[in-house]
Amino acid sequence: MKKVLITGATGFIGSNLAKKLLSLHSYSVRIFVRPDSNLTRIQGIKQKLDIFTGDLCKKEDILKSLKGVDMLIHLASILKRGWHQDYEKYNIQVSRDLFQQAAKQKLQKIIYLSSLAVMKGTRSPYIYTESDPVSPKTLYGRSKIEVEKIAQDLVRRQKANIIILRPPAVYGEEDNFDRGFIRLIDMIARNSFIPFHDMKNFMSLIYIGNLMDAILTCMKNRKADQKTYFVADREIFTTRELYRLVIRLTAGREKKWRAPTFSVKILEALLENTARVFGYLPNFPEDFVDDMICNYMCSSNKIQSELGWKPPFTLQEGFTRTVYWYQQTRK
Repeated sequence: MKKVLITGATGFIGSNLAKKLLSLHSYSVRIFVRPDSNLTRIQGIKQKLDIFTGDLCKKEDILKSLKGVDMLIHLASILKRGWHQDYEKYNIQVSRDLFQQAAKQKLQKIIYLSSLAVMKGTRSPYIYTESDPVSPKTLYGRSKIEVEKIAQDLVRRQKANIIILRPPAVYGEEDNFDRGFIRLIDMIARNSFIPFHDMKNFMSLIYIGNLMDAILTCMKNRKADQKTYFVADREIFTTRELYRLVIRLTAGREKKWRAPTFSVKILEALLENTARVFGYLPNFPEDFVDDMICNYMCSSNKIQSELGWKPPFTLQEGFTRTVYWYQQTRK
């Protein structure tokens, strides 16, 4: 039985992955948690996990956590709201130390979860592939690129077996109510979301069940070794279509009025600058409005052709499951 170490296992993606791996009865799962980590999401499986408590900023803790491990899945990351120094310390430096130690111990596989945020989005419809040059516009995206460079350097110099996955925005059960698509679903269901005038942009998304399947495919298939892949749902919807889908699933009401995009961008900039002047972070993602009006699409053709991976869930099925979980949890 292979032993897998997961960082970020108490988060949305990591907790789903830990549960999935345990359900297969083919993997022993160790998770790296901080002393103050919230274990709510893994409460039901704690007894089945090997829980290592430490600090990812300490090399000695990284070394101890990797002892006896066959595979590493690195998910821990500051998401789309943080200070520059935080991304440098927690996203880049932690990943560098973790990958270097894992490479020294010659782990069978290291899987790093990067992001479509390594691309900046486009005004006109365009589908990114792995051959496109990276073009991040946010601190989060830039930190992901820096980690990818560290991984690729270790692949070249030490033949480390690092696989990079670049998903778009992930949605699904167990997501946080204060961010991501669950927050949007909640706002739409409560009739408090004001749609923008421009909602004709196309978006790639990935359901958590599809992302779990892609990770498992890379864990099992040697053809994935040392490769980089975009992974996404089969379907690409416009923001307006997603808005109407959630309205239908939640029995909400579509607003006829649309907020002028220019006005919303001015408000976003005002809130952003005011927050930073007073030394705190705004309660919305960096470049939130641009993310809602730009085209963000990626192709999964490479992983499909090389590994035979196909998303097991349609976008409709993914959103139906997500909304059902939201409704049950909200009760």
